[in-house]
Parts: sequence; structure tokens; C-alpha cells
Amino acid sequence: MAFQKENVEVEIISTKFIKPSLPTLNHLQNYKLCFFDQVIDEKHLPLVLFYPPTNNINFSAHEEQLEQSLSRF
Repeated sequence: MAFQKENVEVEIISTKFIKPSLPTLNHLQNYKLCFFDQVIDEKHLPLVLFYPPTNNINFSAHEEQLEQSLSRF
């Protein structure tokens, strides 16, 4: 089975640095990995999801909701 490449045009709408709503607690700032996590190879799956554009999206409302959600993590 052969995969066919498609050229996709990506438009960056905005970029923003989001700070956490609360600082990280001292006892959580350094996290020690167990032995198994240290010796296992890291595997990453690059994934980008594309959705068809629509004209009736309020980007500022989505951006504000996303910023509030991400700041809680």
C-alpha cells in the first residue's frame, strides 16, 4: 500500500505564551522517573489534525476558552 502525499497549507492564526494559573508546588518541581521509565526508549507519534475551515468561527472566544483551560494544567 503506497501513501500519497498531499500539500496542505497551514495558517497560524495567533501565538501566545500561557502561564499557569498557580505556581508549581515545591515538592512537584522535581520529578524522579522510575528505573523502567529511564531505560525505555521514547516513542513519539507526530500527529496533526486538520479541520476544514468555516466562516462562522469566533476565534477570540475559542482562544480565550483555550487559554483558561490550559492555564489550569
